[in-house]
Amino acid sequence: MRDCAMSKVRIAIVGAGNMARVRGRAFLDTGRAEICGVAARRTETAERCARELGCGVFGDDFRKLVQTRPDAVLIEVPHRVQDEATMWALDAGFDLLIGGCLASSRENGRRIVEEADRSGRIVEAGFQRRYDPAWEEIRRLVTGGELGPPVMAVTMALWNADPDAWYYEHELLLSECGSLDSGQADHRFRIGQPEAEYGARSRNGRNLRGPDRIRKRCFRFGHCQLYRP
Repeated sequence: MRDCAMSKVRIAIVGAGNMARVRGRAFLDTGRAEICGVAARRTETAERCARELGCGVFGDDFRKLVQTRPDAVLIEVPHRVQDEATMWALDAGFDLLIGGCLASSRENGRRIVEEADRSGRIVEAGFQRRYDPAWEEIRRLVTGGELGPPVMAVTMALWNADPDAWYYEHELLLSECGSLDSGQADHRFRIGQPEAEYGARSRNGRNLRGPDRIRKRCFRFGHCQLYRP
């Protein structure tokens, strides 16, 4: 990455949703970065994001962002489709901030790590919740043996989802329950690798009031004798 004392770091963004705008503004607020382009699947959303961040729009083909000559790329797209953009950015020689977890699978995660090592690129993934004091305390209690072997962990998320958002549409197409998120990965960080994972979620209509999505996950560990696969 170029010397920030000489010029601002140029950052291109893949995705144009809420977190793309939030993190884009955060970069701008440092006074050391500029957003040089946005590419997203939905043109209207991309144009709105670009206006807010003061940059150009490059349609739904993120590969065109190379034309902006970025120093780094921020990726804020549904987790199960981010791997292609990540590998493209590394192959093109850009440093990366991946807004969610590193990859959609262990195999793809290893590929990303190997490519980053090979190319000497910086890759950062969004696991900020690991540093929450309460979560660090849970890890200390579990790994220190004060709570005994883990049996089961449950997570629940409730929020108003925009039915017109790419995330919403993408997750309705999945056969599995819910998306990959930092909470899922952080459970492994806090209490280890689960033996099995179960989940459920709602698919409420857009005209219903209240949280449009409710997602609940249950992680079972090897010490549990209550359930069988």
